[in-house]
Amino acid sequence: MIKANNAIFKAYDIRGIYGTDFDDAFAGALANKVAVFLKAKTMVVGQDNRPSSTSLLASVVAGLKAAGVHVLVIGECSTPLFYHAVNIRQADGGIMVTASHNAEQFNGFKVVAAGGAMIGGTQLQHIFEDVASVDVSGGSDVADDVRESYVDAVIERSGFTPYDITIGVKAPSVIMSTLELLSAKTGLTFVPGRTEGLHVEFDDDADRIVFYQDTQRIEPDFVFALLTERLGFHRVVHDFRFSRGAQDALKQPGNLVIVSRVGRLFIHQAMKEHDAEFGGETSGHFFFKAFGYLEASECLMLMVIKVIAAAGMPLSELVLPYRTWSKTEELKLPVNPQAFVLLEEKYQHGRIIKIDGLTVAFDDWWFNLRASNTEPVMKLIVEAKTKELLENKVREVLLLAQEHQVV
Repeated sequence: MIKANNAIFKAYDIRGIYGTDFDDAFAGALANKVAVFLKAKTMVVGQDNRPSSTSLLASVVAGLKAAGVHVLVIGECSTPLFYHAVNIRQADGGIMVTASHNAEQFNGFKVVAAGGAMIGGTQLQHIFEDVASVDVSGGSDVADDVRESYVDAVIERSGFTPYDITIGVKAPSVIMSTLELLSAKTGLTFVPGRTEGLHVEFDDDADRIVFYQDTQRIEPDFVFALLTERLGFHRVVHDFRFSRGAQDALKQPGNLVIVSRVGRLFIHQAMKEHDAEFGGETSGHFFFKAFGYLEASECLMLMVIKVIAAAGMPLSELVLPYRTWSKTEELKLPVNPQAFVLLEEKYQHGRIIKIDGLTVAFDDWWFNLRASNTEPVMKLIVEAKTKELLENKVREVLLLAQEHQVV
């Protein structure tokens, strides 16, 4: 019997607790139905390194083979490497077994069609519920390795030339062999665990990247603004949580700047619709037209290093012009539907936007409250022109957001 909790179908992928919300049988059935839906002849599969991923990948392969698919198995890999494999092999689609940054007991699936076109959770639910499974002959599987092709593409599309610099990294095992190959081809030195000077952190499937200068976190929206300015991107998409300091810098003559809902699916779709060169989220996802409007975190890293080398300045100094407002990190709150009503009533004289949760903006401060797409929480972000005003408004909004909460 297949175990499947409908709650696993998120906004842009599938995630849940392995063994509780779904099981191996679900993975096989899903893969089979996706193949039927795509009329797939060849598909790519990969996995992150969490304990349940290996058995889930085996079930995915079995489900695809039962649909007559030739399966290219790239094994443990980063999500950007997986996307590259789908594109470079001209596959009809692919399935990545991962729950990204979620805790170890979680797992899930990122699914794409030909060209890396993302298939969101809502569509995956329709596929799972409405498409009939098949069991035909002709399926096969083979191990595949596209790391060198991916690294070569990253170097070429970033415009990077060999540069001798040491960078600290905190990264999952799925990306380490890629970084080793990148080091051999660029002269860069990556030191796991090093936190002095410039260092970077990747999430569990390495599609998100965040920079640090010693102990200082460099906000991804500032990195986005810096690269847009220094590398000459003119058609860009970013999520609405970007600091007003970064947004002001992006509003230059000749630029097309599209503000999107939060989420990789929505950024991806907006980039394709507007033919944007570059996309980004405050969570550290960066997207490139050159990679099929998908993430390529290593490409982003090389671009940042290239800008640092050209400027001869540390990253922390390069982003100073964008630090014109004070902003919170995204705060996680218990779910309280009444909060949206209370906050809209309280701040009814502000500019109210409802494209993703509730955003209310005034001339000197703004906030957004939204339901998370991946976790059973609400997320709050507040920004103001001064630190004092920020502290006052955070207290004020938090008090209202948690009022009448059902415990």
